[in-house]
Amino acid sequence: MQSMNRRKFLGVVGAGAGTAFVTAAGAASVVSLATNANTLRFHARTGAPAKPWPAYATAVVDGSVDLAAGTGTVVTRYLAGQPSSPSDIAFPGMTRVVKITKAVSSGSEVRMEGVVEDRSSLAPGESARVHLVLDRAARTLRSSVGGSDATLSVQ
Repeated sequence: MQSMNRRKFLGVVGAGAGTAFVTAAGAASVVSLATNANTLRFHARTGAPAKPWPAYATAVVDGSVDLAAGTGTVVTRYLAGQPSSPSDIAFPGMTRVVKITKAVSSGSEVRMEGVVEDRSSLAPGESARVHLVLDRAARTLRSSVGGSDATLSVQ
C-alpha cells in the first residue's frame, strides 16, 4: 500500500471545494430532517473521500433554517474517523459556516442561498456563494459549491 502524508491526505479529503456536499456524491450517507413550526433542521454525515477509497474522515453538515424569515445557518466540517464512529477532532481549515440569506419553500423543496462567513477558509478560486436544495419528498440535498454539483441521499 502506498503511504500518504497528512498534507496529501487533506488534499484528497478537501477535494477542491472542501465541503461535505462535494465529497458526498455517490457515498453512503446519514441524514436526519426535523421541522417544527417554521424551523427546518437537518444533519448529514458521509464518508470522505468518496468511493472507491476507504473513508478516513467523516464529512458532517448541520443546518437550521427559519423558513418564515428565510434565514439560517449551515455548518460543514470534516471529522477524523469513519462515519460509523467519527471523533470530535475537526480537520483544521476544513470548516465552513454558511449564513443563509434566502430560503424559499415550494412544495417539498427548500431552496437556500448563502454566503461563507469566513472567506479566509476558502480554497483559491472557491466562491463564497453557496446554493442548496433540500427536497424533503425525494429525501435529497443538492448543492453547487465551488463549481461542483453534488447530491446527498437521505436514508
